[in-house]
Amino acid sequence: MNNVKILVWLSCVILNFSLCISIYALEEYVPKVIIEAKWGTKPGEFGIKTFKYQPPIGPKVMFVTNGGDIYILDPLNQRIQKFNQDGKYQTSINYIPTPHGDFFSECVHLEVTKDGLFLMAVPNSITGSNDILLLNRNGNLIRKFSAKEFNCEDLGILYDEKRNEYILVCGAKRELSPGNAEFYPVRKLKILPDGRTENYKETKDLYKQKFSEWRVDKHTILVKIENEQVTVKLEKKFIDKGFSLGGVTTARKDKNGNINVSIMAIPEGKDMRDMKKWKWLLYKYDKNKNLIAIIEKQKYKGLKRAYEYMDDLGNFYQICWDEEKLEEGVKIIKWVPKPK
Repeated sequence: MNNVKILVWLSCVILNFSLCISIYALEEYVPKVIIEAKWGTKPGEFGIKTFKYQPPIGPKVMFVTNGGDIYILDPLNQRIQKFNQDGKYQTSINYIPTPHGDFFSECVHLEVTKDGLFLMAVPNSITGSNDILLLNRNGNLIRKFSAKEFNCEDLGILYDEKRNEYILVCGAKRELSPGNAEFYPVRKLKILPDGRTENYKETKDLYKQKFSEWRVDKHTILVKIENEQVTVKLEKKFIDKGFSLGGVTTARKDKNGNINVSIMAIPEGKDMRDMKKWKWLLYKYDKNKNLIAIIEKQKYKGLKRAYEYMDDLGNFYQICWDEEKLEEGVKIIKWVPKPK
């Protein structure tokens, strides 16, 4: 009888230990190449131009619909290329050059509306603010929105999914401390398909939120996304000893309520300025703020120059290419859960 009790006790201990492992084990993500393309002008290829003392011009921004369609800006070929969720080329939308020449090459954000229109955020080198461009489904410019036109210091885009409305955010600058300022919204306007705007009635369904951060110490930072607050902590299990938290690069809450925070970890001491030794990480939390995964972005072997994108469902993508090895072309990778 005593032997039976001991076996039962051991079984319970093993079961509880297994449950603890399953609760605290983080999900492992791996990079999956979904698009692999050559440099060139043919359908499915991308243009590239390198310089000696300034960043190259090539594909940098993308957009993925909730249905999985992938749109990638190809600035040198003056087009937006569309691929399906499996990476198969579908079509190209050739846009008409503007009087500003190739300023599309500096586009920092791309949105594709459910009506098939395109919204781009393009830095204005003269004013230092973003211009917002609205293009129709054929690539023709419907309207250019500028900060000067709306008497503000910067412009941004938000999306109200419930109403299927894109919002033009007019911002002003607020100084937090000497040399440290932030932009905050002072006016929001609904963008109509024909380029007109009208006043926007505030809603709580905007989920492309702006984030702010507060440093606690070199291993802890508080990130606030709207009314959500998450503690990001570098753990010895995932971060090598001798690293400190450099800061948060992006943070957002996806459509499912999960929270994704991109951070950089910087080595302490003499290697602090060597960016090749920095670690670039994506912390994924569920809607209950439990940490579920950490993606170490630079582990992808083809990563030299990468541009990040996260869709509304929380899927994480990177556009990867190396100007020193152009024969390898460009790859679009998606980080997916490792097959079990």
